[in-house]
Amino acid sequence: MKIWDLTEGKQVFSNNLKDQPESILWDSEGDHFLVRYVKSIEVFSTSQDDPVNTISFGARLSGMTLIDKDLLMDYDKEEGKEESKRDDALVVSSN
Repeated sequence: MKIWDLTEGKQVFSNNLKDQPESILWDSEGDHFLVRYVKSIEVFSTSQDDPVNTISFGARLSGMTLIDKDLLMDYDKEEGKEESKRDDALVVSSN
């Protein structure tokens, strides 16, 4: 994936994604983005190449909406739950 600054006419960001994404969603500040695959979501920061977080699901995802980026960043990968105990960081829907 490559991002271009159209006003300057130059590439400002590049990242090699692991697979063909279903969709990409940017946060309102433009410093993080979510990549939705068939059964997982990766959270990226524009300041690094590797995902900040990866969330796997048991079913095919058909959509996602980012509500609170900070809650999503705190998602506990080991336990499969958010440390803040809130479930409104990311809304996903499955088929």
